[in-house]
Amino acid sequence: MSTDHHHTASRRHFLRGLGVALALPWLESLPVLGRTVAARGVAASTPPRRLGIVFFSNGVEPAHWWAKGSGASMELGPGLVPMMPHREDMTFIRGLFNQSAMVSTSPHLGRMNLLSGAPISLDPDTIRAGVSMDQEIAAAIGDKTAIPSLVLGIEPNELRLEDGLSMIYGSSLSWVSASRPATKEIYPARTFERLVGDGTGRALVAFTRIASRGDAGFFGSPAVAAVRADGTLGTPLGPQLAFPRRAFGPSAAFTNRGGAALVFQLKERSEPFGLQAPVRAVATGADGTIGPLQTLTGGRATEPVAVALTRGRVLVVWSGSRGLGASLAVDGTFRTTAEPKGPPPAPFHSNPTNRDLRSAGRHAIFTWARAGRVRVAVRAF
Repeated sequence: MSTDHHHTASRRHFLRGLGVALALPWLESLPVLGRTVAARGVAASTPPRRLGIVFFSNGVEPAHWWAKGSGASMELGPGLVPMMPHREDMTFIRGLFNQSAMVSTSPHLGRMNLLSGAPISLDPDTIRAGVSMDQEIAAAIGDKTAIPSLVLGIEPNELRLEDGLSMIYGSSLSWVSASRPATKEIYPARTFERLVGDGTGRALVAFTRIASRGDAGFFGSPAVAAVRADGTLGTPLGPQLAFPRRAFGPSAAFTNRGGAALVFQLKERSEPFGLQAPVRAVATGADGTIGPLQTLTGGRATEPVAVALTRGRVLVVWSGSRGLGASLAVDGTFRTTAEPKGPPPAPFHSNPTNRDLRSAGRHAIFTWARAGRVRVAVRAF
């Protein structure tokens, strides 16, 4: 009696087993992510068709970004020299023109609808763009890959106005509908988990029930909801605030027994500018209960972020006026804990996005950049 042990490995399982970084070259000996072997002993060899779009928000230097000719004889400018081995597979397009951007009252509108060409609503109370080409293509061929569409960025949506219009336009290149941009991931660690993880981990969504908007962005009662296995959201839970129009910037993480910790910023008074405010938190239970409002910092802070640790604990890190701050929740109650040492991340405009907080078992890893240096703090809890 013989048994045929024919196992099909995928890049996802291979990378997850090694714990490697995304910068590794493609593993051509393994079947394409998300594909199965069509017949025993026959490996899938043809990868699915993919589209990748890279956007330079401030454009390129024309003197360095050019091409002449075609095929193997194509000449490339200094900025395109790394593409030299791919000349025979490359088409260099010139002369694209966006009429709706040219006639707009905003000089920034050209980047706001770059992938759709649709007219942008000039009414600050109405969000309207158009479905972008990448999402149209994802709807047509996205079922051939495990992740139909993956939108990445380097900073979150800016909470301000630009030329009298919401910065949701300038912060979002990809749109899934005329009124909703595609959700983008700005943290490399989360991108790694999505590409390489097994997809069985629990997930939370923290969001704002918009009550007002202004030069500093969108404000409203914070809420958290669990993501069910079928991709739908559970019942949103959040505190009842006396002044919901002062709350913004929610973040959440699971605690023990299916509960969650929800942290956010709450201004002490209504202000049209500035994204610095004290950090507040509440704990929610799996049964829908909502704990009392807790104050993590009485002073001004920016962008608190929460991460789950072992035994149902939650760590929160934020930037304060004098450095970093941290708080640890045990059984839903937050207490001050030792913060990562070093100067806080320097913000880009009003968004301190050059940071990442993640956990590995009982360890928390906080990575941030300041003054041209990348700093890493690791602590066991």
